[in-house]
Amino acid sequence: MPWKETCAVSERHHLVKLVREGISVSEAARTLGISRKTAYKWLWRHDRWGVEGLSDRSRARHRQSHETAPSVRRLLVALRKQTGAGPRQLLFLARRQLPYDRLPAVSTVSLILRKEGLVDRARYRRRDAELRGPTGPYRPGTVANEQWTVDFKGHFRLGDRSMCHPLTVQDDATRYVLCVDGLGSTSTGPVVRSFERIFRKRGLPERIHSDNGVPFAGSGVGRLSRVSVEWMRQGIEVCRSRVGHPEDNPRHERMHRTLKARTARPPCLTASGQQRRFGDFVHWMNMDRGHEALGMRCPGDVYVASPREWQPRPAEPEYPGHWEVRRVRRTGEVKIGGGMAFITTALHGELVGLEEILDGIWRLSYRRSALCFLDLRSGSPRVMAEPEAEHLLEDAEE
Repeated sequence: MPWKETCAVSERHHLVKLVREGISVSEAARTLGISRKTAYKWLWRHDRWGVEGLSDRSRARHRQSHETAPSVRRLLVALRKQTGAGPRQLLFLARRQLPYDRLPAVSTVSLILRKEGLVDRARYRRRDAELRGPTGPYRPGTVANEQWTVDFKGHFRLGDRSMCHPLTVQDDATRYVLCVDGLGSTSTGPVVRSFERIFRKRGLPERIHSDNGVPFAGSGVGRLSRVSVEWMRQGIEVCRSRVGHPEDNPRHERMHRTLKARTARPPCLTASGQQRRFGDFVHWMNMDRGHEALGMRCPGDVYVASPREWQPRPAEPEYPGHWEVRRVRRTGEVKIGGGMAFITTALHGELVGLEEILDGIWRLSYRRSALCFLDLRSGSPRVMAEPEAEHLLEDAEE
C-alpha cells in the first residue's frame, strides 16, 4: 500500500474540516502540530476568501522601487519597432534621447520586449568545438585600415525590374562602412571606379579580404583578377576566404544581414532611390549605431582615414638584381627558357620577377607575392602547383 502524500495546503483543508466537525481550535492545532496563532490565521483566511484563501500567496513586492518608468518602456518598444535593434542597442539609442533618466538593465529590456511579443524564442544551436570547424585564413583587423573587407550582397530586383548588385566595403577593426554602391552588374569597370573613389577619400589599407567570386578573383595563377591586380599595384596585400566558406569573413557577413533587413525589404522602385537608402544606411551604421565591440561607440567615432595616399600611376615593381624580370604579354604568357608559360591575363603589361631556387626550378613573383613555380627541366616551361614545388624543395634539402 503506497504512502499517503500530503502538503501544506491539504493540511490547511484538514484543519478547517476538524474545526467544522466540532473539534476545538487548540485540539486541532495540537493534532496537526502547529501553533494556535497559525491555526487562527488560516481559519480567518478561509472565512474571508473561501477555499482560495488556503493557497500560498505570492511573496513578490506589490510595488518595485526601481520599476521601469512607463515612458521609458514606451520608448524602448517604439525603438524596437522602428529599428529592430537588440537590448544593448536599444539602451544605447534610448540614452541619446533620455540622457538623465534611469534606464533598466539589459536583462530587463529583454523581459520588456518578450512581454510585448517583440522577441521570438531563439533556436537552440550546438556550440561543440568539433562542429565549428577551422577558422580559415581570416585575420581580424586590430586597428583602422589594417584590413578592409569587400563583398557583393546578393543581387535583387528593383521595382522597375532592373537588377541591383550592392558592392559593400568595410573597415574590419572599426566596423566603419566605407561604401555601399548599388551597381548594375559585377563587372570589373564599376568596381575599379568605386575603389578609386574610396582610395582617394580614405587612403589605402594594408590588406583587403574578399571571397573567391568575380570580380575579386579569377581562374588563373594566384586566382588574380584585374581588380585584385589594381589593389596589388597600390601595395595592398590580397587575402581571400576559403571557397564556399562565408564564415571566413564573419564581420562583413553580419553587416550584410543588417543591410538586407534595413534596405531591401522591400526594395525601392528605382536605382537612384535604392542608392539613397544605401546612403542612409551607411550614415546610420557609422554615426548612429553603437557597437558592442567598440564599447558602444559608433564606428565614426573611432575610424580615421589612412595616411597612405592613392597613386594614380604607381611605380613599376623592383626586384633583386639576381632575378630575371619579364613583362607579361597580352595573352597572359611570359617568355622563359626559350618557351612560353601561361600565367594569367590579369597581369598583362605588368613586370614579374623570376628567381631560380633549384636547377631548372623558378619561382615567379609579382611585387610582394609569390604566385607559382615554373619547371624548365623538360625543355618547355611547366607551371607547378605549390605543394609539388615544396616537395621538390624538401627533397633537395635532404
